[in-house]
Amino acid sequence: MGAAMRGYNWGRSPLGQPDCWPQPLKTLVGVLLAADQPMFVGWASDHILLYNDGYAPMLADRHPDAFGRPFFDVWPEVRGDLTFFEAVARGEPVHMADLALELDRPGRDTEAHFALSYTPVRDEVGHVAGLFRACTETTDRVLAERQSAAARSRLFEMTRDLFGVATFDGALKTINPALSTVLDRPQEELLAGPFSEIIHSDDLGTTAGVVETLMRSKPVQQFHVRLLKVDGTPLAFAWSAVPDATPGTGIFYTVGRDITEEQNREEVLRKSQNVGFVLLLEDSSSMLRCRPTSTVRGAARRPNYSVATAENTPSGFAASTRPPDGRTKTLDGIGFRGRAG
Repeated sequence: MGAAMRGYNWGRSPLGQPDCWPQPLKTLVGVLLAADQPMFVGWASDHILLYNDGYAPMLADRHPDAFGRPFFDVWPEVRGDLTFFEAVARGEPVHMADLALELDRPGRDTEAHFALSYTPVRDEVGHVAGLFRACTETTDRVLAERQSAAARSRLFEMTRDLFGVATFDGALKTINPALSTVLDRPQEELLAGPFSEIIHSDDLGTTAGVVETLMRSKPVQQFHVRLLKVDGTPLAFAWSAVPDATPGTGIFYTVGRDITEEQNREEVLRKSQNVGFVLLLEDSSSMLRCRPTSTVRGAARRPNYSVATAENTPSGFAASTRPPDGRTKTLDGIGFRGRAG
């Protein structure tokens, strides 16, 4: 832009030849030409536009014809949006972290965003003679953040897990639709009352302990707290919660997964295993009552000895031997017990 400025026909500009410019204007032009950040100077009441190479891409096809022309002749579509020019003319600086404008730039969306500052520039006698703007276009970043936020919002709405933002003193600030749907409670009701009203009474102690831990800036993972549907039916959830990273906000974030069906399946499995064990015992008892008889190993040495299963012995399992003389001795696993036949 330095070459363009030197080759410009200043005779047709209200500013006149650069040698005749006020010293503050000369100084600012030197600053902006040496800078990489997009900058421009708007001089005199018409804000005659002088800018650097960094600002040229923002002009798109308006560059280079924009050089040396009144600002609102270059950007007529933003005249109604930049009313703060009047404040700058009164000597008030203006800073904006996100200025949204609709700009006509071929090949680009009309929506544009800028982070900028406007500083009044005074002449040698102290009057505001112009303004100096340093700016950065943030359009791409703003649009990307918007898309990302929209995606998060969509997931927030679609997920079956429960998401919420709550306060340490027991109020829900934000919830996703799943929480309202699962509990059959209107969202307005859930946000109006303390969240203790929807927690199973047996789990209030667990909840209080979790909140105390969160207040010490420590996260809590995988704790179980049941919530109550509008009809009083309890639903089991596995929760995780983290406190807000900014001290003093008094809020925490929590996510819960419904484990009611999982717990029900485990209970059914446990009961079926218990029933199977009982049936196995009954089957074993039935086999014992059959009192089968078999020849004792070594019967060739002890003719007519036999082993029989006995009922109603202390151990439930006993062996008896009966020699030819009719006397019986019983082994019950504890010791020998003899009686006359």
